[in-house]
Amino acid sequence: MLQAAALGAIKLGDATLPMTLSPSSKATFLMDEGGLRIQSIGGRSLGLFGGWTFQIEDRLRWFLENGETLGIQIMSPSGDPWVTSLTIGGKPSRLAVKNGNIASKALSGLINHSTSWTFAHLGNVSLFPDAREVADHHYRTYAATPLTADIPDVTYHGPCLGCGAPKLTREHCTPDWISRDLGVMPVTADIFCGGCNSYFGQEFENPIASSYRAGTLLHPGTRALFSKWAIKTALTLAAASDVSIRQPWMRELRNNTIPKGFEIFAEMGTITDPGYTFAVSHFSAEDQKRGQFLTSFVLGDVSVVVAHAASQLNKIPQLPRIHPSPRPADTRASGQDSSGGLHHKLLSRMTNSQLGFTPSKMKAVTPRQPRGTR
Repeated sequence: MLQAAALGAIKLGDATLPMTLSPSSKATFLMDEGGLRIQSIGGRSLGLFGGWTFQIEDRLRWFLENGETLGIQIMSPSGDPWVTSLTIGGKPSRLAVKNGNIASKALSGLINHSTSWTFAHLGNVSLFPDAREVADHHYRTYAATPLTADIPDVTYHGPCLGCGAPKLTREHCTPDWISRDLGVMPVTADIFCGGCNSYFGQEFENPIASSYRAGTLLHPGTRALFSKWAIKTALTLAAASDVSIRQPWMRELRNNTIPKGFEIFAEMGTITDPGYTFAVSHFSAEDQKRGQFLTSFVLGDVSVVVAHAASQLNKIPQLPRIHPSPRPADTRASGQDSSGGLHHKLLSRMTNSQLGFTPSKMKAVTPRQPRGTR
């Protein structure tokens, strides 16, 4: 415990990383031929010689040299963990990150051999024990075209979102019909049971596909069905992107009811590029409890924003409101924002916070033939 105090360690709380956002000002680390050395800064607080030396494997050396961050955990006699972070040159703590699924069979090989890791600062900083009070609002964008794609690596392992059944089947979060029409890779996830999957397909997707192709998607007689479909699409995209959603919302949709508190903004004919894009919001734990939700998506030539806000948005730049009562777009604001720019403005407005986001990183994919081509 004296060494924990010497390093400026913090007692670790639940659901936090074993690191600190702000590195220790009392120690640093370096690597030389002797291995890893933890070194005091400006004194001998770490033993008689002002530091400790450890032998380390080459792979650990690679991560430390690239990340320039070392997390230290010290266990007290009572079993409580205390943590701190040491960095080279007093830089902010960084993590090694890589797209993938923690359940992947290739995970061990990626950790032990892959060099395609990114060393970055963590967006949701409230996971650090010394930043628990910091709101971790941020958002992530995804996209797909006939030739490229950046879509989520789905990790959902819960029960059916529609009814709670344990056995799941594959759901097309980006609707199968429009993915086929556009010839793009869909986002799929095991989040519905067979019964719910069939229900949403017959009651939502099939009639919406017909309306979309007929150009009547946003006509007054279709607005109620469109609103249900938009919420269902937003919730499934969010669930497939590791966003925690309230299951009662999806179960109300399963009962053919629009959940209370949602606003839907939409317009057709705004985008001409083939493919889709979507953005999902990650709110702080406190805002999640308040029911804050924001997902936006562009599928083909329909642009949609789905929000569940503590204070209604009523009007937004660029898109008219479809539900709960139609309203024109806010003409006082610029209508030239990209869908990502609009999402950023809305999330800033909902949280009153400075925001960070992670953009898509497109990769080449095997082209899919659009429906109706040979």
